[in-house]
Order: sequence, then structure tokens, then C-alpha cells
Amino acid sequence: MKKIIATIMMMAAFAGAAFANSTPDKSKIKKGFDDLGTSFASALPQVTGMQNIYADAFIGKIFPTAIPHFGAGINASLIKVDTSALNDIFDELDLSADGVNNSMYLPSASADIRVGGVLLPFDVGFVFLKTPSINISDISLGFTTFGVDVRYAILEDGLVTPGLSVGLGYLYNGLDFDYNSHGAKVNYDIGVHSIYTTVQVSKNFFVITPFAGARFMVSSQTVDWSWDLGTGNAATRDSGTCSSDGYDFGNIQTQLYAGCGLNLVVFQATASVMADLAHAGDSKVFSGALSFRFKM
Repeated sequence: MKKIIATIMMMAAFAGAAFANSTPDKSKIKKGFDDLGTSFASALPQVTGMQNIYADAFIGKIFPTAIPHFGAGINASLIKVDTSALNDIFDELDLSADGVNNSMYLPSASADIRVGGVLLPFDVGFVFLKTPSINISDISLGFTTFGVDVRYAILEDGLVTPGLSVGLGYLYNGLDFDYNSHGAKVNYDIGVHSIYTTVQVSKNFFVITPFAGARFMVSSQTVDWSWDLGTGNAATRDSGTCSSDGYDFGNIQTQLYAGCGLNLVVFQATASVMADLAHAGDSKVFSGALSFRFKM
């Protein structure tokens, strides 16, 4: 009997040790969510902020002019994001999912409207997007974007002179990430508020309009996260709020962008690229965008 009891106690000790070794390190997971918030806080405003860029530095006044000036269209953009922190989180939780890698190409799309000014040489633009949950294997993604900006023309595009404008804008980006498989759940929600100023120059040459500009942006993000391995044990679940450097508009980005618009009567197709000078040489902060618009 003593041998049986000793054997049971030894088996229990081994089981306890095995459970302890398999218990996720909550501090490592929290750091992973903090690092992921830092990556997304830089990438999200850039990938969607490109979508509200028109080739023309100033589209013209809506009144008083012979032809009212306005535009509307759709945009798509792409940026490479460092998601190694997400991969580390899944490794620590001993979970696997398609699409969770050290980096990922984050696509985004939106619709925009831009309206010319009244009397004064300015225009106002709006960009917006709200997607239902996009399911990819065990992962669900949802995006929200809203932005507004005002540009004032210092120079209007003339026979010799280029168009030159300065602008001020606000942009909100939201990303919801959910993983759910065999009882295990990982939830990650980030919202990024950005305020930015821009300067842009452009010149219309018949059917093409090359342009270049710079943007100075400050952002603040809020991040909520949770994970639960579905065991019912408090050691295998946790939740919290990210405390990364992006709070209080501490995330600062200086971006350069350039591109070209192709003008076809009342339609314009625009291609552009952007780089973040704060992370020069890092491929995760280079992005590109395509836009197709009706414009007068």
C-alpha cells in the first residue's frame, strides 16, 4: 500500500511539474501585446492615411467657378507590418494559426470624398471604411477608418507655377483581431487617433499629374487584449490594456510620399508610395496605394 501511495504522489508531482512548465508566462504575453501595439500604431495611420491623398495639391473651388470642383472614389493600399510580437504570443500560448507570422502585409481599402472650397482656395476631404468581420481560417479581422482634412492652396496650378498646398487633418483607425479555436481565444482591439499636417506640390501636364509631399503626424492609441486557453484555470487566461509609447500623442512620424495621377476626362487614377523617416531603412514602414476617382 505504501508503494502505491508513493507512486501516486510521484505521478501527481510529475503532473504538477508538467502543468507548471506548460503554463504561459503572462509577463511575456503582456510585453508581446505592448510591442504589437507599437507596430500597429505606426502602420495603421500610414496605410489608411495614403488613401486620402489626391494627385492635385488643390482641386479648386466649388463656388464661385464655372465648373464646381469635387471628387469621389475608392482606394486600396498595402503596408508590411512587423508582427513578430503576435507570433511570440502564439508560441507562448502554444497555439498555431494560418497567417500568424513574423511579418504580414496589411491591406486596407476605403472610400473618399473631396469638395472644393467656397470663395477661398481650400478643399475638404473625407475618408471612411467599416468592414464586417473578415474570417481567415481561425482568425477574424475587422477594420474601421474615418478621417477628415482641410487643405489651403498657397499656389494654384497655373500655366507655369505648380500647385502648392498645406493641410491639417484627423484620422481614426480601428483594428479588431479575434482568434477562436478548440476553446482557446485571443482578442486584440486597437484604436489609433492621429493628427497631422501636410505640405504637397503637384503639376498638371495634360494627362498626368506628378506630385510629392510630406506629412508630420502624432498619434495616440488605446489597446485592449485578452486570452483564454479554455481550461477554466486562472493561470491560463488574462486580459489588460496596452501601455505602449503611443499614449498621449507620443508616437511621432515624419513621412514623405510621391506619386502620379493619370487623368482621363473626368476620371483620375493615382499611384503613390510613402516612407516613414523615423524608421528609415525598415521595410515595415514603406507603403503603397492605388486610387480610382471621379473628379471635376
